[in-house]
Amino acid sequence: MFGIRKNIINAKQINLKIINSVLVFAPLNVVDFILSTPALSALKNSLPPEGKLIVLTSSETLKFALNCSRIDKVLLIKTGNILEIIKTLFYITFKRIDIFINFENNNFLNNIIVFTVNAKIKLAYYKGLESKLFNLIYNLKLHTIDTPQHKIVKYLNLVRFIGANSYDFMPKIKIPEKDKEYALEFLKKHNITASDVIIGIHPTLKDEKKRWTLNKYEQLVKNLIDKYKAKILVFYKQDEKSLFNEFMHIIKNQAIAVDTNDYFKMAAIVRFCNCFICNESDFMHIFSPFTNLVVIWGETDTETNKPAGINHEILKTEDGLANSVPISRVLLHIKRFIG
Repeated sequence: MFGIRKNIINAKQINLKIINSVLVFAPLNVVDFILSTPALSALKNSLPPEGKLIVLTSSETLKFALNCSRIDKVLLIKTGNILEIIKTLFYITFKRIDIFINFENNNFLNNIIVFTVNAKIKLAYYKGLESKLFNLIYNLKLHTIDTPQHKIVKYLNLVRFIGANSYDFMPKIKIPEKDKEYALEFLKKHNITASDVIIGIHPTLKDEKKRWTLNKYEQLVKNLIDKYKAKILVFYKQDEKSLFNEFMHIIKNQAIAVDTNDYFKMAAIVRFCNCFICNESDFMHIFSPFTNLVVIWGETDTETNKPAGINHEILKTEDGLANSVPISRVLLHIKRFIG
């Protein structure tokens, strides 16, 4: 196989510069997929110019996969389209792949799918309690460590194991031109210009333990409008509609609703914000490459779940309660981004 020895038992036997194709079982949910893109990029950069990076993923992450510039081909394995699944199974069964890497969890169904992949090298994380089927499938295994890791680092370590070395932790997602055009039309519609102070907020997170109260967000909006005449953009999800309506009533509709649930359209709009204020949610990972974040944190570990990038503020209190973060502290960090 293109200079690769038949029995691969050591990662040092692999030279990525002579590899023609790599298939990655990528994460099936949006946040984890985004956090895997630095590893996917490192892998693609380590291949020769003709080397192809193929990902196996879900319909939920399809648009993100198609807009990750380092991916050459996307296959769907979790989708309501049965024909797509059949096409994928046919491809991974009969198409010869040089290397297969599993970023997903190793459950029984996952392993059955992986078993059909026609690849001489199969790599996954190894915890030590895997089934006989797992040990039969994979000829390369990277042992996990007990110390908690950020998922970006976890995915990167798996590709570093075979020589795709990188210390670039930023997600690799590009915004389609049509979504950039949507954002410009949105700004024009609401008379928002480059001279305005523009602040994005997400006050409607459904998990109350992780969320600032609506009253605190209401006071924040009042302060920002009074001090800076800021244009406040309110982002929300479809299943948060009732909470969003309640919030808009509380603030007497002084903010502007971002009436789209399309992640890329929202990301295109958030690029124009001085900063984006939120609690722990998928928005902080999706928007991290495109704006400055002020994240009001709850009780979870920041080091294993914080958004990528250095120009973000993570605000946490000793009691681990998001609602304990004072408004004055949030305003202080917003002022930095406005200044």
